Amino acid sequence: MVTLRNSVFSKNNISKVIFALLCVLNFLTVKIFATTKCDVCKDMVKRFNEGLETTKKSNFGGGNTNWESKTLGTYKTSETRLVEIIDNHLCQENKECHMMLEEHEELLEKYYFTIYAKHLSTQDMHEWFCIENVKACCPNNTYGPKCSPCTGGTERPCMGNGECDGAGTEQGSGRCTCDRPYNGETCESCQLGYYEAYRNTTHVICEKCHHRCRVCSKEGPSGCIHCREGYTKSSDGECIDVDECTREKLDCGHNTYCVNTEGSYDCRACDDGCDTCTGPGPDKCIECRADHYLDEDKICKKCDDACWGCTGPTTEDCKTCKSGYELVDNKCTDIDECTTQKDLCTGGNVDCVNSPGSYTCQCHKGYEMQDNVCVVKPKDKPKTKASSSKTRKKSSKKDVPNLYQFLGVIGLFIIVAKIVYKNMFLLGVVVSLLSVYVYWFADQFDQMYRK
Repeated sequence: MVTLRNSVFSKNNISKVIFALLCVLNFLTVKIFATTKCDVCKDMVKRFNEGLETTKKSNFGGGNTNWESKTLGTYKTSETRLVEIIDNHLCQENKECHMMLEEHEELLEKYYFTIYAKHLSTQDMHEWFCIENVKACCPNNTYGPKCSPCTGGTERPCMGNGECDGAGTEQGSGRCTCDRPYNGETCESCQLGYYEAYRNTTHVICEKCHHRCRVCSKEGPSGCIHCREGYTKSSDGECIDVDECTREKLDCGHNTYCVNTEGSYDCRACDDGCDTCTGPGPDKCIECRADHYLDEDKICKKCDDACWGCTGPTTEDCKTCKSGYELVDNKCTDIDECTTQKDLCTGGNVDCVNSPGSYTCQCHKGYEMQDNVCVVKPKDKPKTKASSSKTRKKSSKKDVPNLYQFLGVIGLFIIVAKIVYKNMFLLGVVVSLLSVYVYWFADQFDQMYRK
């Protein structure tokens, strides 16, 4: 693993890593920040309306409002207010917006003085400015350079069950992207697993089939044309559940039993006392495990700990004895290894302690077992050394580059870039800083794996 990482983050590959990341960033920048002429116009209209809202309670600022109104006219429809909106609210650092404003400033003034000033509130600015005059956008439900009708017409494209690609812009293909559960060129049909609940010349409504149906013509299990896996057609034409557990070829495996479920089945483990079984619990055993026996109630119960196989609950019922036990008077009895074998615990300062079926070697107080020999316990190490060791470990962890931190910083850079993308200088600064950070991160990995 270390060899693989060294090969990836070695100095020879740092430049390749940086180049690949910058290519990805460039791709994301193009995808995220690309704007159309219609987008620029929509944004201009949005900012113009925001400027109207921000300045609606303003005035000329001269102090004598009555004189200003008589001499200069009302501020609400004044050229002063228009200039303030254009300078402070409209384009700011948006290069594309400034280009459009320079080309169509007369139209903007015309809208302000002839449409807005006359309180023609029914006239939508986007429609008047972007669609009818600048011709940056298309009317609703049209698309492309010629503002062609979307698939399905302009009244109800895609039968109301999808979206027209490029609708309202001079781009796109006009094809329908259907909502679930519709499909077809005009989203006029239902996807697999749905049926037509209603249809006329302009509308279609699709509803989900019953969960037992793969294909259906109406609601309920009787509406199934084809059943889903795990179901079969009955004599009444309904899809009913198949009991897979009754099939002869089904094999759940050793020490398990089958449970039928809706549309499927489960293989579950037998009770701990069973070797084979027909269901859950110790009373469903067909055969007992080697360390269990079948009692009078046909329930598998555990043998005594001394037995390896038994016919009853006591040591007298053992078939054979486990290791550490011996048969005495037809009973499995514990062997005292400490008495019968004198050389079990050697080396001094140790006692042999017998236990059921086994034994242990226990060191005297002040000793501990090392390599099967009792040796004197070492004295406790000073706490200062331990704490300094922990400090070194903590400090070393801080030097390790954190992958989550790296991904978080990349995400932050993308967010910042999205905010400042209209200012090409600031966007260049952000990309440059990101390049430096990626280089630093790759260098940290290289240093870490060279240690």
